[in-house]
Amino acid sequence: MDFKKLAVLALTLVLVASFSLCTSKSNDNNTTQLSSSEYLVHFGNQSQVLTLRADVLDTVSVDLVNTSDAELKNNYFNNSQLAYIEYDPSLPNNEGGVAVMDLKIKLINFNGYYIYDNYYKPHNIASLSSIDGNNTGIQLLVYRNESNPIDIVLNATELDIVKNSNKTTVFELRKTNNTATITKVGFNHYLIEGNSLEEIDKAESRLLIALVGNVNNSTTA
Repeated sequence: MDFKKLAVLALTLVLVASFSLCTSKSNDNNTTQLSSSEYLVHFGNQSQVLTLRADVLDTVSVDLVNTSDAELKNNYFNNSQLAYIEYDPSLPNNEGGVAVMDLKIKLINFNGYYIYDNYYKPHNIASLSSIDGNNTGIQLLVYRNESNPIDIVLNATELDIVKNSNKTTVFELRKTNNTATITKVGFNHYLIEGNSLEEIDKAESRLLIALVGNVNNSTTA
């Protein structure tokens, strides 16, 4: 492995000093439902509108397997510093690809608000960009330097090191034969799936609600 790969792997696997914020979580995050697909989420004295790709009421039907909203939130904010988004790069937008991009953008956007609340910490964001034989292309967006993505190529062994690190949360989005489902398939590894764009949108939206709010305690405006 060359120096550049070593540097990037070290960045993703070692706790960066700038992330040394309090990571204990509050279960009473103030989240207000504004409309059928919008939440107003509060981080300290800052507020952000979270616009979902699915109606809030529709996300209640998403099946959670081997996990819960509270566990998703706790594992992401307490146990990880890297969010890795895995998916099929050839997946068309109208079959779920757009949900992948939406998740990536929202995770990046919310990074800017976590610094206002001592209960949260920012994350580096990595996403699969290409597959060539035994090698996988990865785009890494480093917190506070997202405008300069780092493109690297990892072999299967190197990719497994990143994905299996206890500092990484893997969000794997797939089009499958199942309706909207979020399944914990390994330590900090979650499969977000659906049999159509609509179902994948529901699962992705439920994930976002779990990460920044409480799906069962919203107040309709």
